[in-house]
Amino acid sequence: MNPGSCLVDDPGVANLQLLSHAEQQDILLLQQAILESVAQGHDPLDIINEVCCLEERLLPNAVGSVMLLDEDGKLNVYAAPSVPPEGVERLRLLCPGPNSGSCGNALYRGEPVFVSDTLTDPRWADLRDLAVDFNLLACWSMPIYGAGREIIGTFALSSFERRAPTEFHRKLLEIGASIIGIVLERRREADNLRLMAKVFENSNEGILVTDAQARIVSVNPAFVSMTGYSRDEALGQTPRLLASGIHDQVFYQHMWASLLE
Repeated sequence: MNPGSCLVDDPGVANLQLLSHAEQQDILLLQQAILESVAQGHDPLDIINEVCCLEERLLPNAVGSVMLLDEDGKLNVYAAPSVPPEGVERLRLLCPGPNSGSCGNALYRGEPVFVSDTLTDPRWADLRDLAVDFNLLACWSMPIYGAGREIIGTFALSSFERRAPTEFHRKLLEIGASIIGIVLERRREADNLRLMAKVFENSNEGILVTDAQARIVSVNPAFVSMTGYSRDEALGQTPRLLASGIHDQVFYQHMWASLLE
């Protein structure tokens, strides 16, 4: 078998091979710059703003933007570093639909939407005034997916000239949307961890956490208060630390069976 055949079978790799050497280099440098920011733990909004700015450099005369769905199913601008505040305000509470621009359509259809002329395309019927006022003549939008493959927003490149995307531009959008989805998922997980940490620390119930070998790796303040064991005394021990000496072996067998299950 040809060693490279499995790569060519991957549509993403095959599409990348259609790009010129210079375009491939631009893609790789874009990925490297963004992933360095992710690895360094930069603020999610800063990383997403950087994605927009980096992609703007690769598509002159255009602006990047990220819109996210709210709890009511409306789209709002989350990041748009080169869009004036009045433009951001005009896009508040955008309802996904067949006439609500490229981003509204990307949500409505569940697929990428490429509009090369916003002044004539019916998909921009409800946002025609916005296109005229801000000279947005083309707009390409890619859905952003969450961890469960649900669409959580859109990443768009809006151009001040009429044009259709090349394979290079489509790949730019695809990579940007993918990385933004990863960054937003990391932010959600971090928020959940912070919430769980608050619950753990402030609970009135004594809580201990063990590893797979039943060694205690963490205890909360309520545990310390209730048992009299300090955190340092408990760490590395097993829950046998709390054995009362008044239960028989059968009691502990049932308890451990329940815990393991």
